[in-house]
Amino acid sequence: MSAPAIATESRSHNGSQHLPILLAVLLGVVFFYLGHDPQISTVDGWTPWADSTNTFVSKNMALRGGVYALVSLLGVICVLRKGFEIPRITLLALPVIAYVGWSVMSLAWSHDAGTTVIRIGVMGLTCITAYGFSRVLGPSQWIWLGVLITGAYLVIGVLTELALGTFRPWGSGYRFAGTVHPNEQGSLLTILFFGAYCQARWSATHRGRWLMLTLIGLVFLVLTKSRTACASAIFSIAVLECVMVPTKRSFFIGACLAWTVCAAVFLISASGVDLVGQSTQAAHLGRGAEAEGLNGRIPLWEAVLPFARENLILGYGLDSFWTSENIEHIQHYVHWPARDAHSLYLNMILGLGVIGLSLFLLMIFSAMWRSARGFRQTGDPGYAFLITLLLSLLAFGVLEVVGALTSLDAVIVCCGIAYMAFEAPRTQVSFHRSIPDVWPASRPQSQRIPAFSQGATR
Repeated sequence: MSAPAIATESRSHNGSQHLPILLAVLLGVVFFYLGHDPQISTVDGWTPWADSTNTFVSKNMALRGGVYALVSLLGVICVLRKGFEIPRITLLALPVIAYVGWSVMSLAWSHDAGTTVIRIGVMGLTCITAYGFSRVLGPSQWIWLGVLITGAYLVIGVLTELALGTFRPWGSGYRFAGTVHPNEQGSLLTILFFGAYCQARWSATHRGRWLMLTLIGLVFLVLTKSRTACASAIFSIAVLECVMVPTKRSFFIGACLAWTVCAAVFLISASGVDLVGQSTQAAHLGRGAEAEGLNGRIPLWEAVLPFARENLILGYGLDSFWTSENIEHIQHYVHWPARDAHSLYLNMILGLGVIGLSLFLLMIFSAMWRSARGFRQTGDPGYAFLITLLLSLLAFGVLEVVGALTSLDAVIVCCGIAYMAFEAPRTQVSFHRSIPDVWPASRPQSQRIPAFSQGATR
């Protein structure tokens, strides 16, 4: 099949070229209304706590539920727009169904049935939204969806801080927040950074613009001083490049990098610079005073681990561990009101046990395998983008908890998983070679990625 024919078929599957912009506007407005505060950069600690009760100020839960239902309605509309068709099931669907099924089954032994029912409802809305979006969005459009929303948030955040006079990147204690907590801003900027990087790395057009956007995203990501987000970004890109580069070349590049690092360390140490101290300060991004105990996470984990051991296999039910009694009990030891374990893995063990965590990891690794396979067959940078998000999720989850429908990256990840699990690409093209390991500009014209992989972005 010729490239123009493939492009036509891909565009008919992915829908209108304006659809990513429409969905980006709608989702961007919804997430901004639910989780953003233009005044947050003026609040001490970037956390709007009430003065007397230490209760987090948030939107009414019923209102949030209504908004989530409206978002899932978008998914239903997308399904109706595509028409009723029996989806094609892939092997990736098995761990997805198993994980969702286990989450629903946890209601049987939940310690807080009301909370578990609510979480199951949110999971159901997430599945509807992800499946609906996967029916009309192709891999390249995942990038556009993430870049448009996070790019808009970045512009709004910078303008807000400039208007409030809080944009002072030269200050020692400054962290770029914009309209959300710096840690959450860091998570959003990783989406912008990953999307722009994958387009600059493998797209056949506008490489210079994408590279500039990559640098902008990286600069503001560092300004957030979110160590978890920065570390997960570095980890994800490093692993992605190791996967994309052929084995022999990766060994050569690794050896060159190792020699360069060793030589630099020797020269810096010989000059009398306190390399250990300077490296530690750089790794903490200027937040050395907060580094002790990983910002209170180690005491929190020590307080939570005994509870995890009591229900190690089954857990306490989906998100049902964090009742008011358990929060107060743990607060007695850590002296601050923790509402999650600040670790995706520990939080999942508390909720769904070791079985639930195993099913979750099986789903994530299966999705990465399917994404790598899709990238080899089509060269679409959207698959590489999904791999970076999945890797970032695994790295970010060591120290943080990622929501379901409540976070943009989770929505994109779920959309990608649904796309590969229940509706595999209809047309696959093999270049009879490994994953592209050179920049598109240096690739011979006969080996350029055909236009269909970019059809979703035009």
